[in-house]
Amino acid sequence: MKKLLAIIIAAALIVALFAVPSGAASNIIDADDANITAANLDDFLWTYFAGSGPLSAAASNVTDIRGWMNGFVNAGGLGQDYRVFASSFDKIYLRGWIGFDQEITMFGYQINDDEPVFDPYNATFAEATEDPVREAGGQYARRYRVIIPLSKGGQYSMRVVAKLADGTIVRLNGSKAGTNTEFVVANTAPVNIKSVAKVINYDESQQYGMSLDRIDWNHSQLVTENLSSRDYTDTFLDEDGKLDAVKYSGAAISFSGWVDFFQPVTGFGYMINDEVVLEPGYLCNNGEGLIETLNSWDGWDGTNAQRFYVIVPIGELTGENTVCAVAQLQDGTVVKLNSQEIHNRSTEFTIKGQPAPEETQPVTEPETQPANYELHGASFDTIYVNDVMNFGQDDGAASDKLDGVGRTIDGSDGSVQTIR
Repeated sequence: MKKLLAIIIAAALIVALFAVPSGAASNIIDADDANITAANLDDFLWTYFAGSGPLSAAASNVTDIRGWMNGFVNAGGLGQDYRVFASSFDKIYLRGWIGFDQEITMFGYQINDDEPVFDPYNATFAEATEDPVREAGGQYARRYRVIIPLSKGGQYSMRVVAKLADGTIVRLNGSKAGTNTEFVVANTAPVNIKSVAKVINYDESQQYGMSLDRIDWNHSQLVTENLSSRDYTDTFLDEDGKLDAVKYSGAAISFSGWVDFFQPVTGFGYMINDEVVLEPGYLCNNGEGLIETLNSWDGWDGTNAQRFYVIVPIGELTGENTVCAVAQLQDGTVVKLNSQEIHNRSTEFTIKGQPAPEETQPVTEPETQPANYELHGASFDTIYVNDVMNFGQDDGAASDKLDGVGRTIDGSDGSVQTIR
């Protein structure tokens, strides 16, 4: 009987141990299954790359935030043609408030069905909640401003999540007004950047042509009615033909356009002097019509045409540096987009940054020559050289005091470190 009871208890323990994961996964629910008192989505902001101001629905006086968000979405989601890059700098901000029938302990976000990412200290994702929000959403209503990084390739969905006092995690993906923060992004698949085989100038490459459509300075377009973006940018050059990043507070210079080479393009990037930096996020969606248009031009084949948007960080450069957008071809060749034949298609600039720090000369310590050491004094009980007794007696008896005057210790071999 006792043996049977032990077996039953052991079996119960095993069942309990292996039942934990399924219970843990069941505490994530959709917004339509939660007890929501009221909610509102106040703003959708989107920033592409460090230093750029976010594009804001509220600042654009948009009343239908959700509809405004959907306006950027094509059949697959928010696409590369809207400059969503596979870069850790790209973020979407969702700001609003929501109230449940219990306290909200923290906000976060979820991408696809991955584990939610929370702000456990409510230092970033939670904002101060105003009295009108609590009046509309109840005593547990709380304001959020959740920042979601757009760093994955491929297509994925994302949304704000709220964690409640009882441990339930609610996806804000509801059908009721103000409860839907879910958004689909259709980024390009991660680009397989190749090893650099060689670097050549644009005019040395086999190509049909390219277009430099716009240049952005600190993510604001440099444009005028009568000049191309390159020609207009050239009006800011100094008398030496250089662009002063200090004078114009330059943090980044960006280039967008398209190229059409005889072989496919696998990625884009930039060069600063001789250093090549290739990034997967700079390859953009071609959109509709580009390849078809190029195919209609006499002597052109648009099969390998590819759009790009390359951002070159220049804010921390010192001294003078040459920067240029580059394209990497299928065979690993990196082509500088620096057309000399048609200047207004060249992305090459010499940037003047902060003065380079002056080189400091290393301090040379004067050489010390080994020497003999002559002792002077009345008397010593003992003398230690390098902590080893050299003269005297270990007990230092007064009767055996040593006359220190004129006594010499040989240090000519450099071995003497201390004398005491």
